[in-house]
Amino acid sequence: MTYDIAGSWGGTVGSHTDMGYIGDSIDYFLAEGVPGHQLVMGLGSYGRTFTLADPNCMDVGCAFNGAASGGCAGDVGYMPLFSINEIVDSGSYHKNVLNSDTGSMELVTTANEFISYDNPQTFQIKYEHAHSKCMRGCMWWAVDMITESFTLEPPAPVIPTPAPVNPTPAPLAPIPQVIPTPAPLAPIAQVTPTPAPINLTPAPVNPTPAPVNPTPAPINPTPAPINLTPAPINPTPAPINLTPAPINPTPA
Repeated sequence: MTYDIAGSWGGTVGSHTDMGYIGDSIDYFLAEGVPGHQLVMGLGSYGRTFTLADPNCMDVGCAFNGAASGGCAGDVGYMPLFSINEIVDSGSYHKNVLNSDTGSMELVTTANEFISYDNPQTFQIKYEHAHSKCMRGCMWWAVDMITESFTLEPPAPVIPTPAPVNPTPAPLAPIPQVIPTPAPLAPIAQVTPTPAPINLTPAPVNPTPAPVNPTPAPINPTPAPINLTPAPINPTPAPINLTPAPINPTPA
């Protein structure tokens, strides 16, 4: 049985289907050698009710003044699930929340009544716990207090297991990223500028012979005056022919 853990016999408001106590009880049986397949989890299809002492204190651990009404079909301190659902559907409540610590629902009505109960969401929490402990199954106390239809499903963590198998080869695609490793070798071409200054050194060698050609240029003008010297030689004999002219008149 996973119900009646708390009620009007206690000192403070509590969860009557507290998963903390349920888990400890199951672990105790397993530790004592009782196999899980011989254990059945009993689920309570009703709630335990409390009349709050302080309207501003509406949580587990708060003080209460005794058991609250159980509704038309219930008893003082005890309310069937279908009566609880009627209150929820009517909206006549201050809060209706899941207590993640106890794994149960907490409903506080407008009449300041605290009701600890389970709904399909918290039934599923307890069912999954029973499944994780390899228990034989679950049972209801009692079916006649349930009017809605719902199904409890076992957890299916096995289904996602093969899914990661397909993405595993996907990381192999980035292996070509190794190709950029030789890319840094490309800057080795920068060694080419090293011989470039070597070519600049012989460049001045070509201008050096250039002055050699102008040197013979003055040699040609030097013989030019030599040709002018014989020019006056031809006029010199001209006066020689004039001297014998007077010789012919003498014999006459």
